[in-house]
Amino acid sequence: MHTPEPGQHRTKLRHRGYEIVRTREIDPGEWKLHSHDHYAVELIWSGTMQYLVEDRGYRVTNGDILLIDAGERHRLVPEPEQAPCERVILRIDRSFLKQLRSHGYDPAACFRADDPDRKGCLRFDDEDSWRIGELLERCIRENESEEEGAELMAKTIMLQVLILINRLYSKNTRSRHRDRSESLVDGVLAYINDHYAEELTLDSLAGRFFISKYHLSREFGRIVGRSVHRYITQKRLVAAKQLLGEGRPSSMVCQHCGFGDYSNFYRAFKSEYGISPKEYVANLREDAAGNKSPARMPG
Repeated sequence: MHTPEPGQHRTKLRHRGYEIVRTREIDPGEWKLHSHDHYAVELIWSGTMQYLVEDRGYRVTNGDILLIDAGERHRLVPEPEQAPCERVILRIDRSFLKQLRSHGYDPAACFRADDPDRKGCLRFDDEDSWRIGELLERCIRENESEEEGAELMAKTIMLQVLILINRLYSKNTRSRHRDRSESLVDGVLAYINDHYAEELTLDSLAGRFFISKYHLSREFGRIVGRSVHRYITQKRLVAAKQLLGEGRPSSMVCQHCGFGDYSNFYRAFKSEYGISPKEYVANLREDAAGNKSPARMPG
């Protein structure tokens, strides 16, 4: 089934509020950038396509879903020797979505994100895409049916489709947020590991990575499981133990590991391991001499 002419689907949109079209294109030809005054959902059923939405390019394939806002310019970009591509296209009139708003729930939310990274192409598990595709097929059957209540049933199924897309969109957004946070924290960890001997504070790290110190503190604690200050201290202490074990003097170790002065180093070491740096070195020497086993220390 091929996409009908614009006049045809405009009539159906006015009558019903939405339209579902199944297409199978062997050679779609070159599209010009264009826009519509309705929303569009495109489910890629099979094949691979290049799509341009405003200034964002997407390579879409089986199971991907494109969300196109009303007024957004878009076009298909054919690929050389492109295999046949099957799509299920859902066109939704803006007035229809207004009718479906209920108790503060907006089914059009997924189309209108301000952040370009949170819209456009959504990639779901095969099962999620299959569920959306199955609901669209059921909606098509109800629209073609002459049974009692078929039109209302189709409208109910359409609402299920939109709720499911919004739920998956929110899940996708949270996943992207987690990915960005993990990438941020990975960068902070790498910087701390390379610069622990320097003066490091939450404020200085937040400034270096151009983020709020409150956001950094929250995400770092959530992902790493300890505060930024605690991680820096433990990193310095691990390095200090190694240097002490190599026979370096405590006065040099505390400076080299970023503690600033010996009193800070002493307090941190004693708090973490239960013995002083001097006692730790003595235990190492006794162990090396074979006189007795060293005290077992955590960490």
